[in-house]
Amino acid sequence: MYFKLLPALACALASGAAQAQVAPTRFEIRLWEQEGNVVAPLERRLYSTRFDANRSRSIGAEVTLGHAPAKVSAPYPMECELQAPERGRSSKRNFEAQVFAGADESRAITLWSRDQDFSWAPGHYLIRCSGRGIALGEVAFDVAVNPPDASEIDLRVTQIRMFPASGALPAKEERAYTTRFIARRTSRIGVDLDFVHAPPGNAPSIPIDCYYYPPRGQPMGPISFNYEPQAEA
Repeated sequence: MYFKLLPALACALASGAAQAQVAPTRFEIRLWEQEGNVVAPLERRLYSTRFDANRSRSIGAEVTLGHAPAKVSAPYPMECELQAPERGRSSKRNFEAQVFAGADESRAITLWSRDQDFSWAPGHYLIRCSGRGIALGEVAFDVAVNPPDASEIDLRVTQIRMFPASGALPAKEERAYTTRFIARRTSRIGVDLDFVHAPPGNAPSIPIDCYYYPPRGQPMGPISFNYEPQAEA
């Protein structure tokens, strides 16, 4: 597998635009899971649209608005409503994106937590956002319980090995494992994962997410794939 930067989750802009300081032309939401109600710093946010029902505590939403360069600095009020899979369950957040004069992009952040809002029951969730009464867009995410097969077989990663790669993934016997790479000669880095587990009673398919933390900036990922141990493994 290869690591690459996960593109932002783009949401279609609904018809109609705000008529106040700015008229949004682009709307994005990126979601992440975190502990507590203090917003995690940018470099610790692992963006995803799939969360674990047992592990997730708070889910943050980073909202980005694209617009023509603003003439003056002013707040842009927004409202986002999170709709839970349980019928009639929802929670609203009212917050502001600070628009700066000359800027063509503005951001704001809000959180929903397990203690204050939801128990994060498994299911399909939807966030709808508006600004000054005008619909902006929406984004969906899923909450699921980890497959029980994973806990029953006590799945663990025993070794992570990296190797330089270019083009097609090299055969295993051709991989030169190392922890030192020369920047000008490295276009891709491949990763081998070794697992250990108890023999499964069947042949489960277990979703795996991997992230890469660079020295500076945001994490890269997730790289998602399914590990499928054989019943006799």
